[in-house]
Amino acid sequence: MPPKSKITKENVLQAAFEIVLQEGMTEVNARSIAKHLNCSTQPLFRLYPGMQALKAELYEKIYAFYRHYTHAYPISHDRLLQESVAYVEFARVYPHLFKAVYLSDAGGLRSSEDVLHAHYNRDIIQKMVEEYNLSYQESERLFLDVRFYTHGIAAYLVEGAIDMDEAEVRQRITRAIQTFKHE
Repeated sequence: MPPKSKITKENVLQAAFEIVLQEGMTEVNARSIAKHLNCSTQPLFRLYPGMQALKAELYEKIYAFYRHYTHAYPISHDRLLQESVAYVEFARVYPHLFKAVYLSDAGGLRSSEDVLHAHYNRDIIQKMVEEYNLSYQESERLFLDVRFYTHGIAAYLVEGAIDMDEAEVRQRITRAIQTFKHE
């Protein structure tokens, strides 16, 4: 009986995650992962039928990492403000991860409705109803307006087109929330 492989799905996924973190999603391939694990590509294809299956799990790992980051981000009792500033700061601190999930075609083309109906976002919107004393529909509109505004700031930061510290980000998003709320 051949010896049991020391390479596990968790090892492979973690290696792929570290490659994205340091170099970006474009550098994730069977050879780079094998090099990172100091093995051949053979164990990878025993564990995964192809790179598409591995990348699907990798995107889930990145999303989970993002959700943990935003939930742990200490900023405010205001959930929309907290999530928005955390989104921008995630882009600043983890630019390759941000690009992989928010500036690529990883999630496919999504409509505004798709964004609103994402389970994670529905929780935020429901919290906004309570915090801002808005109807659910008003909260959805505000959420989308602020999310698209916030995404613009994050994209500019990731691409190095602007330099803005966290205090300015918080100030601008706070102002955007107040402006969009009263439209």
